[in-house]
Amino acid sequence: MSTRSIVTTTAAAMLLTGAAAAVAAPAQAFPAGWWTEKTFVCTATDRNTGAALPEVTVQAADQVGAAYYALPQFGQNADTLNVQCYEQA
Repeated sequence: MSTRSIVTTTAAAMLLTGAAAAVAAPAQAFPAGWWTEKTFVCTATDRNTGAALPEVTVQAADQVGAAYYALPQFGQNADTLNVQCYEQA
């Protein structure tokens, strides 16, 4: 076997092993149950006026996602809001 074919065979084996590891890695990157959607209650306060808006309930995987999904429900002036979301017990 020539040196070239040994190098090519070794490189191919490394690529296949790396590809298998790359496919398996995402499944191990997140803990079990992380992506399950939970119910969050979000509150918002207008930064300019201090007025509190009514609570909004959304389904999301985490608090950041909950705030993202809640913003459109608070209305058009979402840029001026302070939003906080808490997991519903």
